[in-house]
Amino acid sequence: MKVIAILGMHRSGTSCLTGMLENAGLHLGAVSRRNPYNKKGNNEHPRIMALHEAVLATNQGSWKVPPRGGCCWDGEHLMELRGLLEEHSHLETWGFKDPRTLFTLEGWLEVVPEIQFIGSFRHPAAVARSLVARGGGPLSQHLELWWLYNRRLIHFQDRFGFDLVCFDDSPEVYVERVVEAARNLGLNPTRSALTFFDRGLRTHRGREDLPLPGHVENVYQELLSRSLPCWDSSASR
Repeated sequence: MKVIAILGMHRSGTSCLTGMLENAGLHLGAVSRRNPYNKKGNNEHPRIMALHEAVLATNQGSWKVPPRGGCCWDGEHLMELRGLLEEHSHLETWGFKDPRTLFTLEGWLEVVPEIQFIGSFRHPAAVARSLVARGGGPLSQHLELWWLYNRRLIHFQDRFGFDLVCFDDSPEVYVERVVEAARNLGLNPTRSALTFFDRGLRTHRGREDLPLPGHVENVYQELLSRSLPCWDSSASR
């Protein structure tokens, strides 16, 4: 069984990307199809999400306060992961998406060393505003969280060399980029078959009226440089 993990920060287009990859032939299993904060559901497997939360908690973290590095997995959590994989072992290709994976990937690499990846990112201001609309809190706090997640995304992209797609791309370019990335994963997409994408999924945008801290801006620019073609960065703010 080929296993594909969709990596990216919360509110960064990972749900959309996962739905499009499902259109291209990726099996997801029993994922969430309805969610108050996602028009078409977040496409997350509840057992994977719960497992990752448990691993984070064991490492004195959570999705809101992730550890600065990766997480150590204990035997019980690794056993749960092996059970999840066994449940999907009848599939030729299976994938999952959970933003927490950026901090819990160590267990997956131990059990599935040949796992493949694709990543998604979005402008920091758009993510921060989306998180404020979802749960409140200061924008500065969410920008810092964006930096922690996307710094890890760059770390793993350096290590494994997978494709990154930019959720700020124009719809036409975005769909073409996903088609290219899906083919690189061994899927068989066609542009007309990727029906999951909906312009209405983008409910927040970056804005020039929110200056980014230097370290956040640097990571965003680095992501843009790794995912081309992308909108001009000044147009996506």
